[in-house]
Amino acid sequence: MPTVLQLRRGTTSQNNAFTGSAGELTFNTTTGSVRAHDGTTAGGAEMMKADGSNSGSSINFAGDIHTSAQGDVRFLDADKSNFVAFQAPSTISANVTWTLPSADAGTSGYALVSDSAGTLSWAAAGATISQDEATNTDFNLYFASTTSGALTTVKYDTGVHYNPSTGTLTSSVVDATTLKIGSTAVTATATELNYVDGVTSAIQTQLDAKAPLASPALTGTATAENLTLSGDLTVNGTTTTVNSTNTVVSDNLLELNNGAASNANDSGIVIERGSTGDNAIIAWDESADKFTMGTTTATGASTGDLTITAGTLVLNTVESVTGTFSGNVSASHVTVTNSVQAATVNAATHTGTTGTFSGNVTATYLSGTATQALYADLAENYEADDNYAPGTVLIFGGEAEVTIATTTHDTRVAGIVSTNPAYLMNKENGNTTIGLTGRVPCQVKGPVDKGTLLVTSETPGVAQALNDAYYKPGCVIGKSMGKIDNSSIEVIEVAVGRF
Repeated sequence: MPTVLQLRRGTTSQNNAFTGSAGELTFNTTTGSVRAHDGTTAGGAEMMKADGSNSGSSINFAGDIHTSAQGDVRFLDADKSNFVAFQAPSTISANVTWTLPSADAGTSGYALVSDSAGTLSWAAAGATISQDEATNTDFNLYFASTTSGALTTVKYDTGVHYNPSTGTLTSSVVDATTLKIGSTAVTATATELNYVDGVTSAIQTQLDAKAPLASPALTGTATAENLTLSGDLTVNGTTTTVNSTNTVVSDNLLELNNGAASNANDSGIVIERGSTGDNAIIAWDESADKFTMGTTTATGASTGDLTITAGTLVLNTVESVTGTFSGNVSASHVTVTNSVQAATVNAATHTGTTGTFSGNVTATYLSGTATQALYADLAENYEADDNYAPGTVLIFGGEAEVTIATTTHDTRVAGIVSTNPAYLMNKENGNTTIGLTGRVPCQVKGPVDKGTLLVTSETPGVAQALNDAYYKPGCVIGKSMGKIDNSSIEVIEVAVGRF
């Protein structure tokens, strides 16, 4: 007897073409499955593998389907990559069989419900909803915490009811972000609503009775029309805005900066002119202890030492003035009963004056008799090739009109750079003032004595004593008014002139 049972075998195409004998088995080498033949049907019948992987069509079962313990009944998707399945619970107290309905529900949204005996039928999912605006009964309002999916549990509050007939919602507390009466939103705050609490009839009378509160606390924005206060008004805040066409104050005095023990802030009135940074101001300058007026970039919110550009004050008459005008005074006519002291007096005509001007007098043309001068020399402006210090000896030459002296007994000598000239000629031209006549401080190299004739030296810008052997007409600067005993260089006064 053979020890190996060998069946016919071949590919799927070979099996499909083979009829075989009744009861004969063949092996499909393509799918790895077995086929049973009946002697008449080509290809026979393919037997399903244990894992069902070779089943390509429906399978009919004559009896019940049994799975292993808690085994799945799976339904694969189109590409057999995923599935849905039914699975029995881990423990069942008794066998359960559900019988499906004989047809679909026919209405969208229906669900399967059980009759508790295993028979399933279609029924509406959830409660049945219908309209009711007539029943005059207070119904409970039901609520739940469910936000999505099936609603399985609802609750109610015995203190909240709704009457469909009257449209009345009854609750002991209403907490809402927006409350409307009709289509109008109620914007009152809790404080405002409490203010009219208890007003039921004769509303104006009751409001009048509630209005005169001893100390009303207004925490929000209060708006009123034609408001009259019979007592004092205290405003505590940052900014008080009065937006009216005309503001009338009956008080005789306005006090600014009330209650300040000391003050580092300028105080006054700022007038906005409509252009940024060009407001007008009348103020007390705290740092200068003076009143000032003009323009400023400051506003009503500014503090500290304000920057003010002085403006012009136009007056018809200034009477009984004592003190000092520290700036310029322009007027068509000024009457002074005592004296005038000014740094500058500008006037088209100034006549009939006796007395003394203690400051400078500036005029386009000045006619008068000068009897005194504060300083000592007559000077004239020249254009120099560098910036030379007072007391420097200059000569005519260089790239400009004058330059520094560097040789001895130079006949081109121009003079000495003046310190404070008594009279200056050629004021609008040149950059260096040279003393021509009078006493001028000068750099001098000794030794010299009082009255010594002075000339240029080899030391730049310094004078020295005349050496008679080198004398040439025009080389003398002036005469020494001081004495130097050695060869040092000192600044002494020199009587400038041609000697």
